Amino acid sequence: MRTAWSYAWATLWMLRAIEASQVKAGQVQVDFENKVVKLYIAKSKTDQKGAGVWRTLGCCKQQCCTRERPLALAIKATNDLNNQGKGRPTFP
Repeated sequence: MRTAWSYAWATLWMLRAIEASQVKAGQVQVDFENKVVKLYIAKSKTDQKGAGVWRTLGCCKQQCCTRERPLALAIKATNDLNNQGKGRPTFP
């Protein structure tokens, strides 16, 4: 099941395979109040200085938040890690 989640995550965030495989649990932040998910990408093809970049996706405001949406997928993925450390891959 994690393979499908990983693919959906990469698609939602428009990540290349190498970027998607390097996402750590500590690089995903969920703001429940504003229904926003932030993702820190430490290394990117377009980040020539290597400073890293934050991307943000907000809730689509639909009544039902299904797992193919960024907020629901982030919550499921981070909860599935059972607080095993921020350095652990989000999709092992």
